[in-house]
Amino acid sequence: MKNKIIVASLAAVVIIVAISCGLFGSKRTKEFNIQGQWTIDSIQNRSADSSKNIGLLALVLTAKDSTPLGVEFNADSSFRYTNTSDSSTGKYYVADDQTSLFIKEDSVTHQLNFLSKSDSAISLMSIDSIYYYLRRK
Repeated sequence: MKNKIIVASLAAVVIIVAISCGLFGSKRTKEFNIQGQWTIDSIQNRSADSSKNIGLLALVLTAKDSTPLGVEFNADSSFRYTNTSDSSTGKYYVADDQTSLFIKEDSVTHQLNFLSKSDSAISLMSIDSIYYYLRRK
């Protein structure tokens, strides 16, 4: 009888430790946080019709001096372009599944899909095959 109590106690301890360490749970992925200042490293237009969606490309040309264009994503879901003579602002949100970034400027909303993302760099693609590469400042 004593042996059964010891074995049951050990089994209970093993199960409690396994559950508390998360051995049976799913791996928790760290939620991506886009807030902060980003530098736009490059923009590539890979669409067949290169005249589409050139708004940000034109904005890059207005960048002050040789300082690269940047974008700042704020905690209140607003963003603004930095290092440019144009003081464009707008709203943004990241999709719940964290696969897309939605940018709203004036009354137009653009969807950008994440190709890769980390704490230091992200790459995005628009539905018109324009690729944006950003690096955290």
